[in-house]
Amino acid sequence: MIKAFKSLADENNNCRLIVLGSGMPLEYLSEANPHWSKIIFTGNLSNKLVTEFYQLSDVGVIPSLHEQCSFTAIEMRLNRLPILTSAVDGLDEMFTHNYDCLKLDNFLDGSGIRTFDVKDFSDKLRLLLYEKTLAKKVMANSYKVGVNKYTEDVMWKNYENLFDKIFQSK
Repeated sequence: MIKAFKSLADENNNCRLIVLGSGMPLEYLSEANPHWSKIIFTGNLSNKLVTEFYQLSDVGVIPSLHEQCSFTAIEMRLNRLPILTSAVDGLDEMFTHNYDCLKLDNFLDGSGIRTFDVKDFSDKLRLLLYEKTLAKKVMANSYKVGVNKYTEDVMWKNYENLFDKIFQSK
């Protein structure tokens, strides 16, 4: 993600990358050279601060190499962000490429480590940042899916239906 961001930062001085949540940022700081001042690692935040960062953001990026049901994805949907996500199990079931997100393909590198193509990553980021019609379409569709499938009321109703089916079958 940092490598992809750097190509955008090279061409747009106003570009910023905000990495929310925990992780090991010191491992990746050397990758940021010479754009250290344009990348912010927040660490863990309260829900209120996460929402405030979403409101500041132009694009939500979920570059996961493994995911189940991503609450981050649901939050980004409901905060009306156009989303760039990876094509991995879990997220593949939640998103449709070019409808409610753009998806990053992943592959195994020569060492057998799952990774992304940096050019593909930066090209798709660029599309969501600069192709406003595409970004609005993806965001609107994503929000619509979020409201129809992932609000608290809808999810509770689906859990209740699941429990009813389980207990009726016994």
